[in-house]
Amino acid sequence: MDGFDQMSVGQVFSLAIRDVRGVVARALSSARGAGHDYVGQTRAAAAAVVAVRPDLSFVQALDAVSRLRDRGEP
Repeated sequence: MDGFDQMSVGQVFSLAIRDVRGVVARALSSARGAGHDYVGQTRAAAAAVVAVRPDLSFVQALDAVSRLRDRGEP
């Protein structure tokens, strides 16, 4: 268990995003520059998040990046 099973989705999102906004922004920009579509950009950003936050699963990172994008960030 990684401890996230006891947290709400919102709590995991807040924790996950707090320290990776810059990573997400750079990954999205790079993927956009490489010609990836919205889904490809989101997946690339999630992979970047997992690279710097291995305590998060890819699904958790993907959810966090999607929520950030839905909020207009970064």
